[in-house]
Amino acid sequence: MMKKNHAARLGALALSLTLVSTCLMGGTLAKYTTTVTGTATATVAKWVFNAYDATDNTKQFNVKLTDTALNGKVTADKFYVERATAEATLEFIKGDIQKSENNYADITVTNSYDKTIWSKAATLMLKAEIYMWAYRTYCYRNN
Repeated sequence: MMKKNHAARLGALALSLTLVSTCLMGGTLAKYTTTVTGTATATVAKWVFNAYDATDNTKQFNVKLTDTALNGKVTADKFYVERATAEATLEFIKGDIQKSENNYADITVTNSYDKTIWSKAATLMLKAEIYMWAYRTYCYRNN
């Protein structure tokens, strides 16, 4: 004699009731749908971002979103900027970490600083990781 599996029967019953109630309620829920059409506009006062090049010169880009609209649709053509090379990205990162190291030039690394804030020790650890990443990337490219 086989044991009756009550959990499987209960699950099948729940699934069956769900399917039946979905069919019955579909017509009811369809009565409450609404279609709305319209237009909207948004005005942005100023949208600017600053970028720093390899010589630390700030380049400011002003973008007027209304100039890029075409029949009410915004195009991305004017926003396209060519992708930076891996070498340029690495030099940018190395420059940033060097600036951080220069800011901590007169500080001695000790174990008594507050470990919840950035420090010279954190800068040196990040610098080591950056240079290991650069070496690994260089090795993978040249093999």
